[in-house]
Amino acid sequence: MKRVTALLCFIFIMLYCQSAQAKQLWESISVQKNDSLTLENCIDIAIHNNGDVRRAYMNLQTAINNVSIAKSAYIPTISLGAGLSGSEDTRMGGGTSRNFPSVSATLQQLIWDFGKTSAYIRMYKFNRIIAQLQYEDAMHDSIFAVQSAYYNVLATKSYVDVEKANVQINLRDYNRTKAFFEEGIRSKVDIVNSEYNLAQARIALIEAETNYQTAWVNLNDQMSILNPPEYTIENTETFNLSDNYYPTSFLSSDTSKQATDANIDVAFKSAVEKTDVIGSYKYEKCPYTFEEAINYAYEHRHDLRALEASKKAMEEELKYIKRQYYPTLSGQLGYTFANTKNYSNNNYSIGVNLNTSFNIKQIKHEIDNAKIQVDYVESQIGTLRLDIFCQVQDAYITAIQLEKQIPLMEVKVRQALENLELSEGRYEVGISDFIELQNAKVNYNNACNEYVTLVYNYNLARADLERKMCMHHYDCESIKHKNKDKK
Repeated sequence: MKRVTALLCFIFIMLYCQSAQAKQLWESISVQKNDSLTLENCIDIAIHNNGDVRRAYMNLQTAINNVSIAKSAYIPTISLGAGLSGSEDTRMGGGTSRNFPSVSATLQQLIWDFGKTSAYIRMYKFNRIIAQLQYEDAMHDSIFAVQSAYYNVLATKSYVDVEKANVQINLRDYNRTKAFFEEGIRSKVDIVNSEYNLAQARIALIEAETNYQTAWVNLNDQMSILNPPEYTIENTETFNLSDNYYPTSFLSSDTSKQATDANIDVAFKSAVEKTDVIGSYKYEKCPYTFEEAINYAYEHRHDLRALEASKKAMEEELKYIKRQYYPTLSGQLGYTFANTKNYSNNNYSIGVNLNTSFNIKQIKHEIDNAKIQVDYVESQIGTLRLDIFCQVQDAYITAIQLEKQIPLMEVKVRQALENLELSEGRYEVGISDFIELQNAKVNYNNACNEYVTLVYNYNLARADLERKMCMHHYDCESIKHKNKDKK
């Protein structure tokens, strides 16, 4: 009895430790106040906190256990029994009743079933591969969602900076126009227009700030963070927005200076720079050709690999069904002890059994269904390969075209700025009117916003291309075990 109690305690402790280990593995990661997070940090947090990733991991563990369950068919089966028997003579003058104990133990071992069990095990092994791919696919989806939200925060922050610059420009123009009006140089219409444009610029700034806050909410949602403290995120290699600055000469509301004295520098700079070519607006080409992208996708796409594994699993299931016609060879070893009124009996038995049982009609239709499923998955694989080709082709073209547009858009921003500077000078000396100046401001502000949008779209397109290629730079296993190693 003590041995049984000790064994039960040991099993309980092992199960508790495994449960605690799983809880520790999936312990959520929180964000601390004033943290400065990189894109990799945000992805790490999202993978640990994402409910879909957790569910996919639990399904993977279930698939792993199912393989062990299938393999258990090769483990001997033990049957134990114990009982009491008695008799009583109820006739007049009969004797008393008596209990007679008996125990039995049987050990049964599968010897060979002509490949039925081996096919059954292989089927579950392929199901485990499918679960593994689905787990990795859930992480890929989480990674892309975080990338999109992360880039959106950077983009909306840039929009805020652009609109702040626009407010400053319009405020300066309003103060200058007001001063000109008081001196009798400009009309009341110019004052009304400049005040109207300043109000429009402030409204646009409020909208940009709202979008910026919404982008933060979306990022927190993708990382599954509730009530996060204040924290910041860092620029990425391909979204490295330089600091915005406003030269005093350009933002000054002092109108006493003549146009010839104004040495207007760049009012707003939103330079997207690669870390290896700081100061350059040129982007390096994608490091792989379209053919390389397609071949990589065919080799690594989770959905394609999962379908291929599903086909193999169904082929093994078909083998298992076909082999139901074959018999099963098993061995048996038994021992029985029985105590009767007159004597005690010890009985040993050993034997080998060959038996089979099947329904011909049932198995025939099961085989037909299994063949249909194999053919169906085969057709799905062909369709998916075509879809992958089109998806990668579309994403590759989009990324390349956006990449080519970035240096051209940077030229557009510079030209719009130069035009604004010239319009400023012409307006101050009275050569041009307020409409020309306002058009120059609008064109420059739109060019800045278009530039930021282009950079955002480029980053998103590159992330989408890598997702459709099933390419990522994050080790799923190392991410999964990072918290465990820290403990």
